[in-house]
Amino acid sequence: MALAGLLLVLLGGGTAGPARAQNTTDLFLSNDATTVRAISFRFVDTKTFEEEQLKEQIVTRAPGFWDRLRDVLPLLSYDRSLYRLDPIELQRDVVRLRRFYRRNGFLNPDIDYPASQLDTTENTLHVIFTIREGPPLVLQDIRFTGADGRPAVEQFPEPLQPRWRKLRDQIRQRAGNRFTETELVLSRGEVVRWLRDRGYAFAQVDAWTLVDSAAHVVDLHFTVDAGPMAYFGEVEVEGVRSVSERVVLRELPFRPGTRFSSGRLERGQRELFGLNLFRVALVEVPEDQPRDSTVTVRVRVREAEPRYVTTQIGWAREDGLSLQASWQHRNFFGGARQFTASAEWRTGLLALPQGDRQAVRSFSASLSLRQPYLFTTRLSVIPSPFFTWFDDENQLGTSFYEFGINTTWIYEFLPFRTLSVQHTFARAVPLGGGQIADTLNVYNRNIVTAGATLGRLNDFQNPRRGFLIRPQVEAAGLLKSGITYYKASLDLHGYLPLTRRVGLNARVTAGRLWPLGGSRNQQDPEVEFRFDPIRFYAGGSGDVRGWALQLLGAKFARPAARDTLYEAVGGLAKLSGSVEVRWPFPGLGSRWGLATFLDVGQISGALQRDADGRVLRDESGNPLLAAESIFNLDALKYGVGAGLRYQSPVGALRFDIAYKLNPDPEDLQPAAARYLFDIGARPDPPEERFLNRFNIHFSIGQTF
Repeated sequence: MALAGLLLVLLGGGTAGPARAQNTTDLFLSNDATTVRAISFRFVDTKTFEEEQLKEQIVTRAPGFWDRLRDVLPLLSYDRSLYRLDPIELQRDVVRLRRFYRRNGFLNPDIDYPASQLDTTENTLHVIFTIREGPPLVLQDIRFTGADGRPAVEQFPEPLQPRWRKLRDQIRQRAGNRFTETELVLSRGEVVRWLRDRGYAFAQVDAWTLVDSAAHVVDLHFTVDAGPMAYFGEVEVEGVRSVSERVVLRELPFRPGTRFSSGRLERGQRELFGLNLFRVALVEVPEDQPRDSTVTVRVRVREAEPRYVTTQIGWAREDGLSLQASWQHRNFFGGARQFTASAEWRTGLLALPQGDRQAVRSFSASLSLRQPYLFTTRLSVIPSPFFTWFDDENQLGTSFYEFGINTTWIYEFLPFRTLSVQHTFARAVPLGGGQIADTLNVYNRNIVTAGATLGRLNDFQNPRRGFLIRPQVEAAGLLKSGITYYKASLDLHGYLPLTRRVGLNARVTAGRLWPLGGSRNQQDPEVEFRFDPIRFYAGGSGDVRGWALQLLGAKFARPAARDTLYEAVGGLAKLSGSVEVRWPFPGLGSRWGLATFLDVGQISGALQRDADGRVLRDESGNPLLAAESIFNLDALKYGVGAGLRYQSPVGALRFDIAYKLNPDPEDLQPAAARYLFDIGARPDPPEERFLNRFNIHFSIGQTF
């Protein structure tokens, strides 16, 4: 009875009056074996926070989606003891929730769980927290004064005063918002960062509040002591062994006598990590130094192993099993140069390509030497000789090998924002024995590519807010190149959070290709073969998902070594876009998510057809290309779908199912039957299969 009485008091929120007992009478029947069935929240008047956010504040846990699924499946169950009710911890959860609300501006939240429901048959408890938030604290006034009580602006030189007033006014605009401890910390940090970025290395900012609990308003007061204007002095380097101290110092974006800036410290730390030489790299200001005009900086590093080998085994639905291996030396002949030897083999084994396609086999190997410092830490160069063997004999009856060298210059003007120029010189050698390979000649590729990554994101690894712009231009034709053209493309990515866990992502891609000279005759089999990897395509797990890889737009059926399949024509122009909303998965943790999306795209390539819709072919059986309509909005193809997301340690795992809204006939017809119709071997077009409107993708990594 003592335990039952204690449980009654705790489940009643600490009091055992008649009103409480009236809602919790059946809880007398609980015991040490009672488990938590579910946790939910009931809000009175207002609701500020999502339930998932509140569950993160408490210790009591309930079975999740997978536990409940195992419970209904035969021969499976979950360990119920993991969710045993702890009444003491449950009462502490009430305290935790109250503290959470107070930190977020609610002075007197009323939180209890009198509506909790006990199932005596299953001996399980549904914990229902009832929350009455009450009125929040509102920021009324925000003030800034110096240590002497005068306005803070008076301690800055005149050229800096307008910038200070701008920062001050931006923070004052937050008056009227709900006050939170987080807002207080962030505002103070914003002021400290502003001061230290402008030379005040020893700036001190204190904050205090004046709360009117009756009116539910709060005044925020900052005391700003900027201290002396400071300059970088001595730099102490600790932890180097095989790496030269000179390499560490050259990566720092400051020298003795440079005006102090905390942004320069952060940039120096990023530069050191970017060398890939160190496990740990810290650039900091030691606290034990006088508060004067000179700042001593300490750099502490811990070197990584100079040599390492990596191997990877992967699988993709379109490519099958793949093997990768690389050997890298992080400090090749000193100077932080990185030498890498790598190889990749796409075996085609265990592939499950969509439709009638067959997996393509390939092998590639390369050597690369990265020189990280060319006159400045921002500029690096990477020469990389390579060899590639490509076997498409199972599909198109072609295979070739190629060797050459890529030389890439990279200029990083901001973190993850770069300008790059690459020159590729290669020699491609078609191999005999295939359907069309004997008609192809050896040719050279001489290509210059320039690209950039611009924009601003809150997190470059998993963005939720911001935008990216990726322009790229390409030119081929120098030094008797076998292909001549100009090519330009532009990718725009945008990210916008709609709520704490719901985000809207969008992408637009546009591209245009201009063949020059003899390359204009795209009907020529040799030109067509050389431009196969250069023309634009659409479709696949990262593009318009209703279509299989590269199969959106004009395509034709052709017999291959093992089966009949569709080959995409591609195009001289591409326009595509996606809008995707990412949602939390109800009942699962933050690693799980759902997505709904709309994809749209078009490829400009077209085929000549007769009055019955058959693809016209030349004497060799190759399809005849038609004049291309560049960016014809009437030709846009649409797809919709939904997907499942899981944030694993190796990246985002994605499962998407997409539906074609306006497919072409070839998108729904079997390739073998379509080929017979095109060559006149059957009188009527093949029957369209409704299931071909659907497309399924498995992949790793974010969609865009």
